[in-house]
Amino acid sequence: MKRNSLIEAARNLFIEKGIHNTSIDAIVQRANVAKGTFYLYFKDKDALLSEIVYGISRTQLLKAFNETKKLKTCDFTEKFIFMIDIIIDYFLENQHELKLVRKNFSWPLMKERLTTANEDIELSDALHSLVKNKHMENYSDEEAKNIIFATIEMCGSLCFSCIINKQPTDMETMKPTLYMMIRKILQ
Repeated sequence: MKRNSLIEAARNLFIEKGIHNTSIDAIVQRANVAKGTFYLYFKDKDALLSEIVYGISRTQLLKAFNETKKLKTCDFTEKFIFMIDIIIDYFLENQHELKLVRKNFSWPLMKERLTTANEDIELSDALHSLVKNKHMENYSDEEAKNIIFATIEMCGSLCFSCIINKQPTDMETMKPTLYMMIRKILQ
């Protein structure tokens, strides 16, 4: 409960004041815990930020994956694009969270969590089903995993650039080009 309180307090403070303007003292004060409690759960503010970024990434990937399972089509590429579209739409509506995630949506934190003893089984199963999809059968598991992660990583980076920085254009203008690229990657 204290750990979750620290995460929630930091998340809110990072959104309100920015990461660099938020001290550990402010986080523990908002969470109503002692400063020593912070260090029981997190090495430093960066470790706490990583936990927040992982939580956002995990939640959005699973939400998009579960929504995609409801589609009637069997076309893997169109399902994958639908999944990406859900993630993009979320970040369009929740730019404050995209600012926290920055360009770190998905792979760096996911890889760490999926290769530890405390593996995230739900996320692992979702990603495994993408890798093992019939559409990916011409690739080794490692190649399929790399294609999926590289594509998601590209989308996360584009979200930040297009939504936050409006570069090279806004996200709605970029979507057709992005989806064309995904179709080519997944052919």
